[in-house]
Amino acid sequence: VWVKVDPKQSESYFLTLRLLVPFESKGVKFVNPPSLILSYDDKTIPLIAGSYSSQVYINTVDRVEQSLYGIGEENLVVKRLNGFGGRDVAFSKSVAEDVSKLMKEELPYIIEKSIAKEGLNTDTRIFWYKGKYVGAINKYANGNNLCNTTQGGEITLGDIDEIIANREIENKLKIISHFLTTKGFVIAGVDVLNGELITEVNISNPSIFKNYIQMSGHNFLLD
Repeated sequence: VWVKVDPKQSESYFLTLRLLVPFESKGVKFVNPPSLILSYDDKTIPLIAGSYSSQVYINTVDRVEQSLYGIGEENLVVKRLNGFGGRDVAFSKSVAEDVSKLMKEELPYIIEKSIAKEGLNTDTRIFWYKGKYVGAINKYANGNNLCNTTQGGEITLGDIDEIIANREIENKLKIISHFLTTKGFVIAGVDVLNGELITEVNISNPSIFKNYIQMSGHNFLLD
């Protein structure tokens, strides 16, 4: 069973996952298992790849000022940990009051440095399947516009070899792959911004994989 979600219905999606967890012990096979998705928010997984000072997890508005001090960046991205399709993603300066206004107090968020540049930015979605990185899609947007296809981003086929030419990124991808494999995940999508920063690992909705299959002719789900 593969449980997908409409970006506008994420709250109902997580409720559905909770209802499905008991079926795991009944022999039902899930992609990915609901209990795993509930245990690891997409955007916190990069934190397992060694020290990752470019990202700070916030579970309460009261921690904003402390977290901004820890990340030490001027231009920031503020996004909801369990949001999809570009929902609840915003850009901000490193001012506690401004960041707090972007957050809904009852929800966890991630704050990370923004490496968006003027002109075209590339957000590469690398597809991980059963222990291997099998393909990539490049998503594009200008400046601080979002690269999500639901937000109007354009896509082309990506090149994994080009991404792993950055040795730091390659090492972090290996750590993330090991983590996903040992925990029992089946499929995931790792996002790398401008070839420099792993921003998140999508374990609940690694979308646009079907676009990759259509564009490349490589259906890795049948490998």
